[in-house]
Amino acid sequence: MDGDVLDQVKLKDAMNGVDVVYVNLAGDLEQYARTIVDTMKSAGVKRLIFISSMGIYDEVPGQKYSSILDPYRKAASIVEAADLDYTILRPAWFTRADEIDYEITQKGEPFKGSEERLSKRLTKQVKQIVIERLESQIKWEENPIFKDLYLSYWINLTS
Repeated sequence: MDGDVLDQVKLKDAMNGVDVVYVNLAGDLEQYARTIVDTMKSAGVKRLIFISSMGIYDEVPGQKYSSILDPYRKAASIVEAADLDYTILRPAWFTRADEIDYEITQKGEPFKGSEERLSKRLTKQVKQIVIERLESQIKWEENPIFKDLYLSYWINLTS
């Protein structure tokens, strides 16, 4: 499917029969988030996984919130205000190192993982866990393009 995240007609068509929306975008994040949330509501989709950035809650010890994070923070605010079952991921960064070293923090807690890197090995493990959990929820056979796009993202990330 070819489309533009701001084209609500195509976006709603893409959400037909989908149980989970996975968002990992760059650009006008505030507008993208608003369009995605509105379209999810009209499509009846309730589950959202949204990639953002560490530091959006001024939670990284020793670092001050920077205006460069404004688009990520504004998008997260839109997601948080929506009546959705959402997860906002705030990764530090990815690396190809063969190590496993990460920590999970909740909103309001100091970010503990700013020096850790999500390694190639861990990324593969996360990929497998996510796929296993989502396979029970997502009707891949009805939406094969989403599986291909999702898996190609992880393949590129872990290659």
